[in-house]
Amino acid sequence: MAKRTKLLLISGIICLVVGAVLNYIPDLFASIYFVFPVGAVFFGLFLISLILEREDALFGQDHHTPGEGR
Repeated sequence: MAKRTKLLLISGIICLVVGAVLNYIPDLFASIYFVFPVGAVFFGLFLISLILEREDALFGQDHHTPGEGR
């Protein structure tokens, strides 16, 4: 897993947990509740980057020719 993918996973999990905890505290401003949806967005970006990371590896294997000098 790449560094960016791990960062998206960690930030998504942290935001989801913080959003879930803030949901049970009754007297907070409504602007604090944006953390939970941001966590869902980060988790979605993690899933997309994980899929594209695998596809990128397959693409590199498919298009590598022996005489290219890589």
